[in-house]
Amino acid sequence: SSSVVPIFVFLPLAVSFSHSSGWTNRFNHDERRILDGTGITSLLVDQFVTDNKQEGSLNHTAIFLGFRNGAVGYLTLPLVDEEVQWIHQPDGSVAKPIFSLAWNRKRREIYCGSADRFVSVRSIANSNVWKCSQQLGPHTGWVKDVISDSQRDMIHSIGCNYIESWTATTMGTWKHACSRLISSSPEQGATLSSD
Repeated sequence: SSSVVPIFVFLPLAVSFSHSSGWTNRFNHDERRILDGTGITSLLVDQFVTDNKQEGSLNHTAIFLGFRNGAVGYLTLPLVDEEVQWIHQPDGSVAKPIFSLAWNRKRREIYCGSADRFVSVRSIANSNVWKCSQQLGPHTGWVKDVISDSQRDMIHSIGCNYIESWTATTMGTWKHACSRLISSSPEQGATLSSD
């Protein structure tokens, strides 16, 4: 049985992946240059099993990474190769950090919540090429969390003070289902702030 294990990590934006993890030597010079000073802003771990006729069942871990500059990539452990596999690299425009990630293995999609107030739906085709298939939003603020409910074919995301829910269509896209207002409660010590 395989499962997605969410790990919630809040790292300072200035922390570099290559400096903070000690994995610098696993990347070639170009990869280190790309990662230096980039800063991981979100991380998601997915554990899965593959069957190999020669070696039997193998346990793997995919580590999805969102970066301060808006890039999204992943590593597979044990290391298949020593490079980050890029899902998206920004084109040099204004950086919008990726604050949250969710993975739907059944649909082969990753959902990236960003400072641009959207959830980017990135899907992988049979040719192993990632593409942005849809933008969900806008939200009322930065998308600080996103979760995939693969049993109900739904995505839930939060930006500032609203939880947005999205349902899958028969065309393979997502449509907005509803919004839920989250109120501040100073009496209970919970207040909401804008970006």
